Amino acid sequence: MNPYLKGKTFLKRSRKIGAEASAVANKPGSKEKFVGANDQFNAGSIKELASTIASLQSEISKGNVLNPKTELRHQRVQKIMAERKDLVEAATKGRDAQAWQALGAVLGDEILTAGEREGFAANLLLQKNLGAGEIARFKVREKQVTGWQAVSPSRIAPSVIRQGYVYPEEFYINCNIQVEEKEILQNPGDILEEKLAEGIEQTMVVEDRIFKAALDRSAATSNDLFYYNSFTPTVMQSMKTQVSEWGLNVGTMVLAFDVWNDIITDNEFVAFFDQISKHEIVVNGSLASILGVNLVTDGFRESHLKVLSRGEVYVLAQPNELGGMTSRGDLVTEPTRGYNQGQPWRGWFQTRLRSLVVANSRGVVRAQRS
Repeated sequence: MNPYLKGKTFLKRSRKIGAEASAVANKPGSKEKFVGANDQFNAGSIKELASTIASLQSEISKGNVLNPKTELRHQRVQKIMAERKDLVEAATKGRDAQAWQALGAVLGDEILTAGEREGFAANLLLQKNLGAGEIARFKVREKQVTGWQAVSPSRIAPSVIRQGYVYPEEFYINCNIQVEEKEILQNPGDILEEKLAEGIEQTMVVEDRIFKAALDRSAATSNDLFYYNSFTPTVMQSMKTQVSEWGLNVGTMVLAFDVWNDIITDNEFVAFFDQISKHEIVVNGSLASILGVNLVTDGFRESHLKVLSRGEVYVLAQPNELGGMTSRGDLVTEPTRGYNQGQPWRGWFQTRLRSLVVANSRGVVRAQRS
């Protein structure tokens, strides 16, 4: 069992009666919708916009508004069902092995797309695709620094960097999806949507937990750990200073969503907002920019896909000064089946070669609510 995959949490979930998609839902106690024309939030000021985003996240967490990621998966699966109808029918209603493998490849593409769009590791580290015979390596701007790399999905190890390059070890990210035969026959649309969510949990979320583990170890290596009661501009500036004093450029602040409530009630913070008002961008995790630092969160993810704990904040250097992640080749998808074990299920085993390294621990500062 992968320690970064915390149990089999990808069980079928029911929707709350009356819940609407976030793009069409009304604000609590109001006839005004959260989102207006051109996918922009309805708000008359920056402060109201920040509060509207917080209110939407709260309604999503309560189940009163549908999670936008769930809705997006539903739409994408419905599109697959419509555009690839013959393939879906051949795969789910018969014993067409080629069709079943092709359907697994389609799901694999959707899993990769979700990770590239939403994943912390995929967006906050340099990305490099390796060709045959190419070595996994990243150029390091500064030597004599300590980095942390994943040597397997379950182990993060230190790496004292004395040369101009760091050579992270490669490891497999595996995804094992199983579908009971009766589930396939009863409602293929629902089961494909559920298995897509399962695949995202076994890939993107595992990668993000590995990345977070590397950040935690890096933060304890070169910089101070900050404790706070309320997250203030002073705390943020102190964290930024720790990174910039090493000659690095701060690029991103990653925060648990409860920290957003501290930020939106602080007028000093709001005065420096470069607020993002587009609904689609916000629900993918980008909240705002403050003094050139991008704020990102996993607060709009479903609960089983979140990796941050309450009160956690990370200030990170820009990707080219922080570290990188490689992938070698395409996602490999192979059909699996349990019939030879006396079990009525079919599925897919998917795997991808990755490497992940935070090459400069000086570029990571962590804070935690006390």
